[in-house]
Amino acid sequence: MSNIIILNKNIDNPYDEGFPDYSVGHIYKKYFFTGDDLTKTTIWKVETEIYLTSYGNVSVSQINNCYKKIKNDFVKKLLNDNYKIIEVSNKLNYKSILANYYDLIEENLIRKPNVNDTENYYINQRIYSIGEYNKYEINNNNYHLTFSIKDKGMAGLQEGINDMVTSTNKSFDNIRFTIGGQDMRKINLYDLEAMVKFFLEDCKKSNKKVPELNTLKATFEPLQGNLIALSYALGDDSSIIIKVDPEKWANASIEKKWYVLYHELGHDVLNLEHGQGGKMMFNFADKEYSWDDFFKDKEYMLNFK
Repeated sequence: MSNIIILNKNIDNPYDEGFPDYSVGHIYKKYFFTGDDLTKTTIWKVETEIYLTSYGNVSVSQINNCYKKIKNDFVKKLLNDNYKIIEVSNKLNYKSILANYYDLIEENLIRKPNVNDTENYYINQRIYSIGEYNKYEINNNNYHLTFSIKDKGMAGLQEGINDMVTSTNKSFDNIRFTIGGQDMRKINLYDLEAMVKFFLEDCKKSNKKVPELNTLKATFEPLQGNLIALSYALGDDSSIIIKVDPEKWANASIEKKWYVLYHELGHDVLNLEHGQGGKMMFNFADKEYSWDDFFKDKEYMLNFK
């Protein structure tokens, strides 16, 4: 998987060189590299994004002329003076590392000619890209320009690795959120029976003996104090009784809803007291939980005893 370093320069001096006077904006320079040791790394892509904002002192035409000058006098000159253009193509709806969508990116497949200028296009082959997009807002409009150069072979390898890591992480997420073909993120959070059913299946997966779902009595009822939910069948293996405060439940995040429900069912189904089963069985919900908190703490609880 590749790493990235992002350098940011504010454009806010009255006379920043190369930009219209009194320009406001940013320049982001991004270096994509392999490995974690900067003394041994290979930089496979360098990307620049320029953001300029139009307002009273800087017009849209000034920004467009500035970008035109950068593209023609800098980018095009760089290509013509130093490289041989092999192929030109366009890419639609390109998404940058900063999550900006460029309507159109022009890609130039290039190579740096060697001494004999042979037709071996696999020597020093690069891809040079350039594009623009505009973001219109209520108070001002932002105009963006991007250009980058990357090693064709290394880029394909790194982007393939990144896609594989993303796919693997997504598959891992699907696995840890899913039990018995049911993704817990897709369960209706106001269907308490469906949520309890998921918990019981999770317990069975950990070889826990649990009551039947038809013994469940789960209701939304106001509770005293800060309680979001409360169990009423600790020590009774023949039933599951849960009450949930409707107002506090509605205001809780999805992660906290599941965390609190697992806590109460830890009492009701697994007969755990506070002080047993790890952090999930702590006396009260002490923070806003993340999914990582939930999975780590529920694994400990389900493997307790």
